[in-house]
Amino acid sequence: MAGPVLANHLPPLDDTMGALYIGVLVSALLYGVSFLQTVYYFFSSRNDWIGLKFLVGVVSVLDTIHQGMITHAAYIYMITNFMNPSTLDTVVWTLIAETLINALLALCVQAFFVWRIYTLHRDGLRLPVLLGLLSLTRFCLIATWVGKSARLRTWVNLSSLKNLSQSATVITLVSECSIAAALLYLMYKARSSASSSHSPELMKYILNTGLLTSIDALCLVIAYAARPDAMISIAFFFVLGRLYSNSLLATLNARGKPSSLKMIHLKIDSESRASSSFVLSDVTADYKFSYVGNECYAERSAREVWDTELGVVLDESSR
Repeated sequence: MAGPVLANHLPPLDDTMGALYIGVLVSALLYGVSFLQTVYYFFSSRNDWIGLKFLVGVVSVLDTIHQGMITHAAYIYMITNFMNPSTLDTVVWTLIAETLINALLALCVQAFFVWRIYTLHRDGLRLPVLLGLLSLTRFCLIATWVGKSARLRTWVNLSSLKNLSQSATVITLVSECSIAAALLYLMYKARSSASSSHSPELMKYILNTGLLTSIDALCLVIAYAARPDAMISIAFFFVLGRLYSNSLLATLNARGKPSSLKMIHLKIDSESRASSSFVLSDVTADYKFSYVGNECYAERSAREVWDTELGVVLDESSR
């Protein structure tokens, strides 16, 4: 009879341990998806630039570490200290450390998307630099919060950092929405100049440009504003880390060359760039060579070119 009697003295756990449990569970499911995407990427993209492979490797390692940390925190609360309500006021150290790992993971993924914006946006550095500063500011705010939180042991003490937490939460939403909006705008421009047959590929890419992370960040802000004393916002923060890695991997794995483009792909020397005309034997349309880095692509007379790094059809005038 001791169990039921003790249970009657437990505080409600729905918005604390319940939210923590759901956050870890959803994160674990998304981690499985990102793991499969990572394996697929390394098997299907062996010719990618080594720097891109390194980025995917770093993101995968950070993803694994973060998932391990939040699982450890849930285990300490729910298993090690089962039926011990006094521990609910204590902050497990992995809940502090995972915040920094999550922020570093976000910085890597956002840096990739900012770089893609830079390659598409040919009107100067102002937009990419602004977005990069937003991402860096977010990371610095979270790193500052982690540094100050390391000396605190209870949730009551952590509440003294509420202003810093709110600032980091808001800048998270701003940076996510800004990057997603920039990519959506650039993709819209590309879609308006591309043929309608490639709309599914473009829409697929749009869904992988940070929209999901922006929605999750919005839910994070709302949850924190409505219930700062609960762990609901922490659950959204857990999931945010998995969405970062999945958005990067989904973008990379979505790349493909539609057979309708009928193009050739050559490796060239970066110093020997010259325009020329070429006609494929099985196609009547003229092709003009287009250069992206040290890659050469034959451009159709319809002026469409497939960017293998970005995974969308772009009009040459948008470059």
